[in-house]
Amino acid sequence: MYMLQKLAVASAIGVFVLCSCDILRVSPFEVTSWMPDDGFHRDIDLVSATLSHESDASGVEHAFSFTRNGASGRCVFTWQDKTMFFTPALKFEANSGYEINLSIDAHDTQGFSFDRKFEARFTTRHPEERPVFVSIQPEDSGIITGEWEPVKIMFSRPVPLLSFVNSISVTPSKSGSWRLENETAGVSIPLDPWKNGASYKITIGVDFKNTFDLSFGKEETSRFSIGSDNTPPTITAIYAVTPPFPPDDSVRESVLVPDDTTAAISWTENAGEESNSRLRLVFSEPVDVSSVKSSVAVEPQTALVMDVESDYAETVEFSFAKSPGSKSLFFSITAGNIGVETQVYRVYANDVHSKPSKLIGIRLPLAPMPAMRISVPPSSRLLANRDSSSRLSYSLMK
Repeated sequence: MYMLQKLAVASAIGVFVLCSCDILRVSPFEVTSWMPDDGFHRDIDLVSATLSHESDASGVEHAFSFTRNGASGRCVFTWQDKTMFFTPALKFEANSGYEINLSIDAHDTQGFSFDRKFEARFTTRHPEERPVFVSIQPEDSGIITGEWEPVKIMFSRPVPLLSFVNSISVTPSKSGSWRLENETAGVSIPLDPWKNGASYKITIGVDFKNTFDLSFGKEETSRFSIGSDNTPPTITAIYAVTPPFPPDDSVRESVLVPDDTTAAISWTENAGEESNSRLRLVFSEPVDVSSVKSSVAVEPQTALVMDVESDYAETVEFSFAKSPGSKSLFFSITAGNIGVETQVYRVYANDVHSKPSKLIGIRLPLAPMPAMRISVPPSSRLLANRDSSSRLSYSLMK
């Protein structure tokens, strides 16, 4: 009987202990308000949370967590009555998402804890402010006249410098340095002079983003050219230039004719040239001579030596590093920087000073003569000549 009474008393005490929390806690321990509220905020200095009870500051701070774009961050805390203020160790940044949490381990000065954890989110990333392309200088199909003139691209919203560096391309490739102007424009200054007469295309990629990480959403292109002259140069004539051979002391120039690609038999033979003839290309205006050399190919393969001293010239001459001998050869002018379609010229070095010597014939006297034997060394040629007395003489040609 005594044991039963003792158990009853213990049960009553247990019930009192289990129910004491609810009896003593008039209201739940929780966050009653916080700043800033949910949504977008352009400028934030600090964040605060007001709690319903006097809090154990150390316990609440220990239960607090803070993330920026999913990465944890450290905070500095200050208190004013029931309100906790905190600022991140690294300042709030634009184009970021933030989240704060207070776990159920947070408790007040009476030891009462949260019934459930507190979560809140806010962002400095605007949901609607996509960048809108406004203009580009020079405008589409425009002209840059200065060799160091910059390119300027303007948008409707603030844009980061990194977007210009990563999401804008120039074709053909051109190195330049970007800088921001008024937060909404990017200015690119070339690292080397623009190439006169060249044309460029600038492309703004779909991944171009503003300061709130919102992408451009579409590709934008613009074209421009360099210099006031937009007409590409043309080849007005190509010559084979042959130096003089004694006793003739004049230089011979022959106009070369390219293959006729429209004819059934397209080959056009430029015969009668010498193995030491040079090639002369004449253009409608001065051209970049380095682009000319890279556009000329010769077969059978032999090196060409450019005989010009200036960087730009209207006439460019080539000589062969190694004489092609009496072989036929052809060279092609390919499409490219000099503004012409591919043309093929076939040149034959078979004139009198380049073609091999050969036996034309032997003339014999009308009157019979004693038999004679002529011995000709191998790989030699025999030339027969008759003098004024009708006698034959012979000479050997190696």
